[in-house]
Amino acid sequence: MAFCVLAGLQSIDAAYYEAATVDGAGAWKKLRHVTIPLVMPSLTVSTVLNIIYVFNSFPIIYTITKGAPANKTDTMITFLYMRAFYDQQKGPATALSVIGFVILCIVSGIYMMITMRKEKNL
Repeated sequence: MAFCVLAGLQSIDAAYYEAATVDGAGAWKKLRHVTIPLVMPSLTVSTVLNIIYVFNSFPIIYTITKGAPANKTDTMITFLYMRAFYDQQKGPATALSVIGFVILCIVSGIYMMITMRKEKNL
């Protein structure tokens, strides 16, 4: 995520900041009206990718805690893994993975609708 935001920051032309300075903008106005709107596309892409990555994060949580104590550290992914391979309940685990897939599709669909709407306005 840091590299995506850094790439977005480096792609901003210095002429925008010079024009804002000529117009009398201070540091906060430059940040609010120049930097944030120009970094927003790379920030939204990295946010969606980070949501997908965190939603599917399995190895760290499973390696450290395995859901203990009393399944308090389970995420949806570790829970469905335990259902499928420890409890041998493949049906509920499959249903849970489909629900996770649908949630990620909804998040990605919202992102696509937002970006399509922005492209139509340009």
